[in-house]
Amino acid sequence: MRINAGKWKSRPLVSVDGMDTRPTPDMLKQALFNIIGDKINNAEFCDIFAGTGNVALEALSRGAKHAVMVESAKAALRAIDANIEKLGCRSEVTVMASDALLAVKRMTGRKFDYIFFDPPYNKGFEKSILEGIRDGGLLKQGGRVIVQYEAKNSVLADVPSEYDILDERRYGRSAFAILGLKE
Repeated sequence: MRINAGKWKSRPLVSVDGMDTRPTPDMLKQALFNIIGDKINNAEFCDIFAGTGNVALEALSRGAKHAVMVESAKAALRAIDANIEKLGCRSEVTVMASDALLAVKRMTGRKFDYIFFDPPYNKGFEKSILEGIRDGGLLKQGGRVIVQYEAKNSVLADVPSEYDILDERRYGRSAFAILGLKE
C-alpha cells in the first residue's frame, strides 16, 4: 500500500496485519481521485472507517487542506499514527478514535468538501452514516459523500431520498458511489 500521487507519491504506508482492516484498492483509490481531480485542492476531507488512513493521506498528498480520520480499531489507529509520523503531517490531520456513528454525531456543525467512508461490508452501516451526515449538516454546499461497498451487494437502494447518486464505479470486488445532497 502506497500513496499514488501528489507530494508523497510512491511513499509506502504502514498496513495492518490480518483481514479485519480492508485497505481501499489502489485502482479504486486512483479512479476516485481522478474523478475529484483538482477540486481536492484546499478541501476539507473526512475519512470514516479510516483503517490505516490510506484514503485521507492520499487526499492530503494531492492537496487537501485538512483531513479528519475516524477509526475505532486499536491496530488501525496505531497504523494511522505511524503513517502520520512517517509523512510528517500531524498538523494537517485530526484523528478521532471513535465508533463511526458516534463520531458523525460529534462532528455536527463541521463542514467538509468530501466525506469518504468504507464500512465493513454487508453490515448495514451505510444508511445510518448517510443519515448522520445529512442530519449533522456535515457537507459544505456542493460537497460530496463517497461510499465504498462490496460490488455484488449494492447499497444504493438504501440511500436516503435527500441524496442524488452522481456517479457509481465498480472495480473487482469493490465499488463506490459519489453522492450529493439535493439542492
